[in-house]
Amino acid sequence: MRSSATSISPGPELSTQWSEQLQQRVRDEWSLIETLRHLVFVADAWFFHAVLGEPRPYHEMGLLPAFLEAQRGALSIDPDASPSFEGVLEVRHKQMLRLRDFLEAVEPAELRANQRGNDDGLYPPTSHHTVLQCLHVVLDEEWNHHQYAARDLATVNGVTAS
Repeated sequence: MRSSATSISPGPELSTQWSEQLQQRVRDEWSLIETLRHLVFVADAWFFHAVLGEPRPYHEMGLLPAFLEAQRGALSIDPDASPSFEGVLEVRHKQMLRLRDFLEAVEPAELRANQRGNDDGLYPPTSHHTVLQCLHVVLDEEWNHHQYAARDLATVNGVTAS
């Protein structure tokens, strides 16, 4: 069943109780909030820009990988952004609703088509990626960063693998 909600909030008790854990890094990896901010950027780049062809979809709270730091200004990413957990979840929720709607409506022929965006010199670079390949990037990043976040939150909370 489809949710009609347009916002998501973990509640003040979660943010307050887990505030430190949400910001804590493990082994110099991103914190949970930083990971979610990176996924904001990934969706903006590979779905909204590459697939949908939106010219400048980059949210200022996005977090770039190190190899893209030189493009921060061109992408309008705020290096000093310090969004709340709730703020990041709100942006992510809206992104995932649009991605879900696209996936529900997309036709197989559209998945084989070349990406629409990226003729402007922004990230991702011009290429011959298909829409399906661009979506794979988004889903691979989601999967991998979920694994990293779960591992790191377990470490922060003192949970060991059995």
